[in-house]
Amino acid sequence: NMDIDWTCLDEHLTADAVADLCEHGYIVIDDFWPSGLAQAYRNDICQLYESDLMQPNKVQFETSQGPIQLTKPGIYEADLHSSTIAAATPLFATVLKECDQLQQTLNRHLQPTQQVEPAGNSTRTVKLQYNSGGGAFPWHYDNPTRPNKRQITLLTYLNPDWCAGDGGELVLLPFLGQPCTIEPRMNRTVLFLADQVLHKVKVAHRPRVCFTVWIDGVNTNTDEAMFLKANQLTVDSLPLLKASPLQRTLSRAVYAERYVESLQDCFGAETRACKLAVAMHHAHIKQLLSNSKVAQFVDTLRAMRAW
Repeated sequence: NMDIDWTCLDEHLTADAVADLCEHGYIVIDDFWPSGLAQAYRNDICQLYESDLMQPNKVQFETSQGPIQLTKPGIYEADLHSSTIAAATPLFATVLKECDQLQQTLNRHLQPTQQVEPAGNSTRTVKLQYNSGGGAFPWHYDNPTRPNKRQITLLTYLNPDWCAGDGGELVLLPFLGQPCTIEPRMNRTVLFLADQVLHKVKVAHRPRVCFTVWIDGVNTNTDEAMFLKANQLTVDSLPLLKASPLQRTLSRAVYAERYVESLQDCFGAETRACKLAVAMHHAHIKQLLSNSKVAQFVDTLRAMRAW
């Protein structure tokens, strides 16, 4: 059993790095963890997968006929809030238990209005992932709406032999901007704002290993972050939309066909699961665009997309 060396936090999560995270929405830090620890992380996740302790990733949609659960092919996960998983990987159980250090390091550099919860196992989630090949994630926000409280996502990739063509890249999409593609290389850590960075994962052609820490914020999903006002449906609101969770209300409509492509990549274009997911996507957009002022504003934004 290894101790976690948290000194890497002070080395990498400097005031400048956290300011970059808040300004651009994301930062990428290579060699984030001590290399022996990164290797131990990888070994534990592979061991859990080989021991059949990881569960297929499922996503639930609420519909008028009741909830529908769809399984994302090729993606297996384990949550450290599970006592079975915690017992099977004391290393990651320690990560969950000692995460106060990560949260307090971030808070030293975050503005008063942007503070994350300072302590406690219930204020964070640690999820391990093994992608057996063929899996993908469609466009989404890690914090889509209430009651979710996630503010910061910290994602570490653990793929020592990754090379171009293997797939499984993370793609971040700043609102109306150009997508940024990040290769899932060994001990590469990405931090991004969970409630305002739209992202997807490309189809992985080889197994891919990573883990995610989600940290809850003190002030996530306020009314201001959730509800677009009539007087904000103007191009004067672009700076606000680009730098706030409000963009989530319009994102599906602004990127309608991009969402569909990513759902096809995730579920397989001809599958029942894909057809259901796409139908729910279109139903969501139809409801949103039933307001003519919103529909007009969405048309304006679609014309302004860089991609």
